[in-house]
Amino acid sequence: MDEEMKVATCDGTPTLPVRPGSPDSPLPGSARPLSCWELGASSSLIRSSRPACSEPLPWSLFAFPECRSVPSESLGARLCEEIRQTYPAGHILSVAVAPHQSGETPLQHYNSLLCLAWLQRFADGVLIFQNDDVMCQAAALTDKKSPAVSGTPTAVSLSAMNSHIASCLAGLLYPVYSLKTSSSVSVGPEPWELLRSLCPMSSLKFLHTAQVCQRGTAFWDRVTSSLVQTLPRASPEGRMHHSLSVLAAARCSQDDSFLVSRDSVLNKLKQAYRCVAWNPRPVHCWIDSQNIVDPTCHSLSLTVCANHSSAADLISRVSQRAQAMYTARAYLHWYQRYGCEDEDFELAFQTLDEVVEEYSRLGDP
Repeated sequence: MDEEMKVATCDGTPTLPVRPGSPDSPLPGSARPLSCWELGASSSLIRSSRPACSEPLPWSLFAFPECRSVPSESLGARLCEEIRQTYPAGHILSVAVAPHQSGETPLQHYNSLLCLAWLQRFADGVLIFQNDDVMCQAAALTDKKSPAVSGTPTAVSLSAMNSHIASCLAGLLYPVYSLKTSSSVSVGPEPWELLRSLCPMSSLKFLHTAQVCQRGTAFWDRVTSSLVQTLPRASPEGRMHHSLSVLAAARCSQDDSFLVSRDSVLNKLKQAYRCVAWNPRPVHCWIDSQNIVDPTCHSLSLTVCANHSSAADLISRVSQRAQAMYTARAYLHWYQRYGCEDEDFELAFQTLDEVVEEYSRLGDP
């Protein structure tokens, strides 16, 4: 448990809801080696993970940094369910990384389908990153540091992609001055305030995050323009995207320079993210005089998180590709072997279809 952030962290992806009573559930001390799916669903792993969440947390918030490694998938699902049952009034903030569209494993569409549906059921908010988008952002940062030869694609390492995601999370969740108490003490409300501001509706909880960092003189309007250029504007069908709400975290080592441009920046974000008209206060702002993303002198960062309808593009794509595999009955025996039946897939399809429908109506008057 991180004492400063008051958050319990567990590594795993809630993908496959393996039933505890399944005949293929692994038994502690089994003589045969456990498969990846069994290892993830192991009741002994569940029990060993519980001590991290055994004490009540001041803000009752749990963060799941999710990986796509197979052993952790069913483990994450069971942990998420266990924590929700143990702390029904608590809040679960999840961080999910979606695979490349081009494909990484034959089962990725099923895994993504079940993961997203499970998060919709048990989490209160999901900070979702797509590998393709993260790679583009990491490549842009690499080009700034060491420009590539013309015509040569920029090589992006996994470490650089992970660093970009970690930088976005730090920009959002690290304590900010504007949320400290009157005695300048931070009690770590940032994750809870993020959920309160961005996820007021239980049917809409998938969050898009973007970040721009800069060294030198702070020109916030220029930084904002650079950030909104990376924002998805419309769906593949041409439907314009909208945002339920937007949160901007501005960090700068140059005194209070952001306050001068604050109104201009927030208005630009409101227009670029196409905030819904029926939300009277769609844009929220946090300010801190220390740029934790880049602690060097004369640096600034702007991290923007939004409940944005572009999440429906990913969800719809995953659902359609998984549906094609499901109709052909492809690879289902891998899931049925460990207790995941047709009913689980049907429920997942229904859950994600409802999410896509909700996001498609976001811009309606």
